[in-house]
Amino acid sequence: MYITFLQTADPYGYKPMLDTTSRTVIEYCRRRDFAYESYVGIKRGYFPWHATFNRMFMLAELVDRGFRGWAIYLDADAYVHDLDFDLAGWLTPLADRAAIMTSIPGAPFPWCINAGVLAFNLGHDKGIEIVRRWRDRFLQINDDRLRDMEIWDDGDSDQSMLFELLDRDASLRAAVHFDDGAILNSPDAAFIRQLLRSLSSSLDARIRALEVATAVALGQDRTLATKLSGTIAASLYRGILGREPDAGGLAGYAGHIDDVGVKEGIRHVASELVRSEEFRRKYSGNP
Repeated sequence: MYITFLQTADPYGYKPMLDTTSRTVIEYCRRRDFAYESYVGIKRGYFPWHATFNRMFMLAELVDRGFRGWAIYLDADAYVHDLDFDLAGWLTPLADRAAIMTSIPGAPFPWCINAGVLAFNLGHDKGIEIVRRWRDRFLQINDDRLRDMEIWDDGDSDQSMLFELLDRDASLRAAVHFDDGAILNSPDAAFIRQLLRSLSSSLDARIRALEVATAVALGQDRTLATKLSGTIAASLYRGILGREPDAGGLAGYAGHIDDVGVKEGIRHVASELVRSEEFRRKYSGNP
């Protein structure tokens, strides 16, 4: 089975993040004898976030070169959590699928997907069709429109274009396996995890958290798992209460995240902070 991994980033904001997460991806590919490619820069566009469109060109270039295996794409904020995961074994029963995409929890349709981690079967006609039509949809955007697209997801993001393609063509979405995030593309996925932007608005904080998470994945320091939980808990304090955490609260919530896992831990800690008296006082307008 031919498998290649792809990553990309702009040379400024997300390059340090790519440098961090790519260590796990490259090491996983080295162990499994898979191929790996990355691209730093902007293939078409004007703002740093336009690097997100690079994946369309990278995938189409694989097709044009005659590659007909599985292409696994990871955003710069995604990393391989389990370096021993049997990817070929997981993909074998999905050989008749054109792609694997992760549905957004609670979304109205399975094809409301998170495009941060994607797997395309480029040996499947529909897999090739999705890649080419996705790229061609982006090419329909003229340069004047691109110059106006300063903010991600203002209606013409990579993710919205892929949803639009699947939403309009039942034959394409019928060929896709929509995953629930248990294996890839969630904060506590078994194989490929993603530290979503929604978990922290601070790029530096996300990079620090990924440095810890990737070190744990690479087996460099297992005690860093607790530091990761602390980083996540501290980010929730800053985002919800607008302050640094107190020592007792940080220790308690970090321990809870350790116990129940990242996804459930974030949900519970965020809920507790929002229901706190401090939050009510801060946002009710009452002293």
